[in-house]
Amino acid sequence: MPAPPGSGVSKSATSPRFVARARLADFMAADLSALDLLVVQIDGLHLGDDLVLVAAIGVDGGGNKHPLALVEGATENAATVQALLDNLVSRGLDPTVPRLFIADGAKALSKALRRTFGSAAAIQRCQIHKARNIMEGLPKEHHAATHRVLRQA
Repeated sequence: MPAPPGSGVSKSATSPRFVARARLADFMAADLSALDLLVVQIDGLHLGDDLVLVAAIGVDGGGNKHPLALVEGATENAATVQALLDNLVSRGLDPTVPRLFIADGAKALSKALRRTFGSAAAIQRCQIHKARNIMEGLPKEHHAATHRVLRQA
């Protein structure tokens, strides 16, 4: 049934949104059990004061990247991250298989990873996030030299 005149919702605007939501739902329900992932990278993107998208990307033995999941939350907190991890496990990511997890160093993320994948889960701090944190603590005149050293390392 079409939207009533003057509602501000046209068929041309509604259809792409509907299709996008349906594609996202399919993506978030896709079976992951056939993927032989060695690495899972998780990070959040802050889109405003009250919207964060947390995404997971997997890397297989051939170096191929696989988008795995995307959840939204108000912050990059334990509940948001746990929802993402629960989704991955429910779709076939075996929590008993050892993997390297790369994360931004947030305590909530590490806590959720260990709760889901065990206390021995290998978690590495993302080098880009680490470099950003180092640069934020330095005076501006040391940025260029420090950036070069970090890239070489």
